[in-house]
Amino acid sequence: MKRRVGHFRPLYETNQQLVWRLLARMVGPREADHLVQKVFGRVAAALPGFRPNANASVLLYRLTAEVVSDWLSSTAPGARAIRSSAGADAPPVDAAAEAGTPGPNCNDPITCMRDALGTLAETDRVALLLGEFSGLDAGDLSRTLGLCEDATQRKLHGARERFDAALARRCGEA
Repeated sequence: MKRRVGHFRPLYETNQQLVWRLLARMVGPREADHLVQKVFGRVAAALPGFRPNANASVLLYRLTAEVVSDWLSSTAPGARAIRSSAGADAPPVDAAAEAGTPGPNCNDPITCMRDALGTLAETDRVALLLGEFSGLDAGDLSRTLGLCEDATQRKLHGARERFDAALARRCGEA
């Protein structure tokens, strides 16, 4: 019995390298190898509800950023995924930041930045990941985030400020 491939295989074959390169810029090549499969797993799950006239790149960028966001949240040392009743936008509790102590790897700027990103709220992580790593222009970034361009710029500005504060708390910089 022949399995119906549908739209997934052409989407995967056309975009797998693009998604891998984006992931490699966000998390490094070793982690990208693993996370690309998670992205396309989410793509496969989302395809049945995908509108035929919608832009597939918006879906790919959004799901890539969400997978990285989840990965950062789960790998940040000291960041417990205990959320308040505020829901998914509430940032994880950061034990090191609450204690006022710098994180353990402040000599490694990449680790420190990943740890600080992992302590931010999901919407801030997604906005920063897409805004800083995707190479999307302002219009495409706004469509991917589901915001108008002014709101996208405000969201990015606020997310950058919260990231800077998290980085300062984790690494003891003023």
